[in-house]
Amino acid sequence: MQDKTISLIAGGDVGPVIEPVEQLAELVAPTLNKADFRIAQCDRVYSKRGVYQEWKTIPGGERACLPPRMASIFEAANIDVVSLASNHALDWGYEPMTDTITHFQEMGMQVIGAGENIEEA
Repeated sequence: MQDKTISLIAGGDVGPVIEPVEQLAELVAPTLNKADFRIAQCDRVYSKRGVYQEWKTIPGGERACLPPRMASIFEAANIDVVSLASNHALDWGYEPMTDTITHFQEMGMQVIGAGENIEEA
């Protein structure tokens, strides 16, 4: 009889602000690599564009937009699906969010929770 199970690991609020981020992925890689499927909730956007929306009242939003190279933690952790449904997704405006979607897709990851419209999200 064939085993019809898969293992899933999910994590949230991923988005370290101190480099090198890949070293943090190395700490959890032994556990993550045991799973068949990995999903992570991204707590940042990765872009060179955008302006911090001063009207935001959520603490920490000023650090919610990071250089695209720092998204490498998701690749180093071998993440399959990234959720951008975060309270910080639009702290820096619409363009950084769409840049982040494109960046993750270019790394071969599926993105959920944000998009050009509700169907994409």
